[in-house]
Amino acid sequence: MELKHPAMKRRIFIYVGAHKTGSTFLHRELVKLETQLARVGCRYDHDGVKYAKTLLARGYPIDPLTIGKLRHEIELVHSKWTEKNIILLSEHFMGNPYTGYQDVRTVARTLPQLFPDCEVNILLSVRRQDVFLESWYNQSIKEGGFWTFHEFMDSIAYANLDWNRIAGCYEEEIGPQRVRVVSYEHAYRTPELIVDAHFQDWAYDGSVKPVDQQPINPSVSNEVIEMLRQANRVLPASSKTELRKILEVCAPKPLGHDFGFLTTAERGRILTQFSASNAELARRYPDAGIESYIDPDLTSCATPPPPPVETANPQFDPIALQILQHVFRHRARDADELAEAKQKITHLEIKNSALKADLDSKIDTNLRADARIKELQTTIKLAAENIDKQARRLAAHVVRKGLDDIRDQLRTLATDPEPCPPRPDAKGPIGARRAEAPAQRHSNPVIDKGLPCMRAQIKSWKGLPSDQRVEKWRASRRDVYRVSGECERIQALANQHAGKRCFILGNGPSLNTHHLPNLSQEITFVSNWFVNAEQYSAVSPKYYCVSSHEMFGGWNNADPKLNADYYAAMQAKARSAAKFFSFAFRDYIRDSGLFPNEAVNYLLFERPKRLIDEVGEVNLDLTKHLDDGYTVIQTMCIPLAVHFGCTEIYLVGCDCNYGIQNANDAKQYCYDSKLHKTPTSKFESLQRIWADDGPVFKSYEILRDTLAARGVKLINAGNGGRLNVLPKVQYESLFQ
Repeated sequence: MELKHPAMKRRIFIYVGAHKTGSTFLHRELVKLETQLARVGCRYDHDGVKYAKTLLARGYPIDPLTIGKLRHEIELVHSKWTEKNIILLSEHFMGNPYTGYQDVRTVARTLPQLFPDCEVNILLSVRRQDVFLESWYNQSIKEGGFWTFHEFMDSIAYANLDWNRIAGCYEEEIGPQRVRVVSYEHAYRTPELIVDAHFQDWAYDGSVKPVDQQPINPSVSNEVIEMLRQANRVLPASSKTELRKILEVCAPKPLGHDFGFLTTAERGRILTQFSASNAELARRYPDAGIESYIDPDLTSCATPPPPPVETANPQFDPIALQILQHVFRHRARDADELAEAKQKITHLEIKNSALKADLDSKIDTNLRADARIKELQTTIKLAAENIDKQARRLAAHVVRKGLDDIRDQLRTLATDPEPCPPRPDAKGPIGARRAEAPAQRHSNPVIDKGLPCMRAQIKSWKGLPSDQRVEKWRASRRDVYRVSGECERIQALANQHAGKRCFILGNGPSLNTHHLPNLSQEITFVSNWFVNAEQYSAVSPKYYCVSSHEMFGGWNNADPKLNADYYAAMQAKARSAAKFFSFAFRDYIRDSGLFPNEAVNYLLFERPKRLIDEVGEVNLDLTKHLDDGYTVIQTMCIPLAVHFGCTEIYLVGCDCNYGIQNANDAKQYCYDSKLHKTPTSKFESLQRIWADDGPVFKSYEILRDTLAARGVKLINAGNGGRLNVLPKVQYESLFQ
């Protein structure tokens, strides 16, 4: 980074949290104070949260390539600024709170690598451990959770919330003279001095004066938190959000009041656990305001009400429940109308972009017309090159015995200057249109039999039995797959996660009963319409598999088109995920430029297919055709996980149950079924395939035994559902 004064080394001040210490409020204040900060030679970078999430998106250890790309991105932004001091803010730089920030040292070691030519300073904001846990629980209920406080405490590693340990990690990696500790209680005691309490006489000299200190993240009072928790069990996600907003207005927790989820004995036990480390931290940072953590007055804290009796089916006042359902039903209808209007706008924007691209292409074609004609009339060498190009293009779409046969047939066609006459039974203009292949049509190699070489070869198979014709077809497609280069790209991914565990997420409704942020640092696979899941951003999946041919209009569609709603959702949320599609749609995706600058791979999954339950085995060699297990989980996700070298594969949300009793029932997913915009299997097929002894369960058994012979564990970690042929494990136990 080049500064206006090269001799002056730039200083970076990074606020690293922890969570629930007012970072959202502090961010809002710093945005408002940009003008004042500039006067004291300081700049606030708004993108601190984006930097932190990008850095931690791939899990641990942090990829050096990710560090290099992020460092380059930051340098491009910071090189335009002249201020010598820059402030960044993100609680995510602390790591994962559910593990008690166990991974903070890895992050602390990485931060100086992002700013190699700068002096890095760290601001650690902490909060008394008992109140921190209560505030965190209150936030989890507001976000839709329905666990009790003690269930919440059992699921997190709160014993690791040792602020002295965390500060020590930063001191060892950054240097003790460049680490500052501030307590939440001390910094927020005087609203007009909040920003100065964090940064005065450190990031800047002098003082800045905020103009507004209204709370930005209100809490819900203890009187209604239990009502909100119970309502979260039965209300859809959109209604949970609406109810929370209503309760934050009509029943907020007064500022400064205790949460009161812990008893006095529990509170004392937690503070005693951290008493020694808090005392040591207070000794090293006497101005941080941590003395109140060591021997607090517990008699002033609120006593929690007796815990509610948990039942399998909680009871509500029936009239109150009817009113809530009526209100949210109408709100949902309004939301649907708004979503539909937004979708129409998206469709029009996509259509407008396509028309503009088509117009630009035609203009470019006209400008080059004369040069193109001259090129086509030049030398015999150029003509030979054009014939060779035609051979490569046709090789990807025809059934053939071998590459030598196709070259011989193409040479025969090249020596005959006369065009092929239309078929004798062609009728008028229709026959003429068949003789002229549409310029914009994307040939589908699965069903397109309009090419002369393909017709000749299929004709030569007529005397063979059906199974031999199928095998010849599949062998020819394997040859095309290998020559295309996609097979080589898939092979290069082998064993890149050797010996690690991974999680494959289904789209069943039980997925919403899991705490998915636990998976943010794991190797995760998702599929098809998972982009509609409300917790998509909490997972940030690493791999995205799409086996559904209905996304492109079906196998029999000669001119495939990707569903517009699906494409818009993928562009909005899933750009960072590596994507896997059927090789049958490769040419269409590439020619349409659908996923530019994104990692897209192709697997050999197309008709005619082998069913796992019928052949009694499953192919795990990705250079050959994938077998069909009735669900993308078995067809693509599990074979990919094995190919990557994963030795423990956990399934979550694979319910094997659409929740329908008759043909008119809506299928159930982890998202609103109205967002599922492509056709699904008919009711009769679902009854047969997903019966208690149906073929989908037999396929799972074959996969289970095949993987076990390889030393790979296939385990169901989901809540409920009907997938009982696999060994099961409690989801929460995997993160303790």
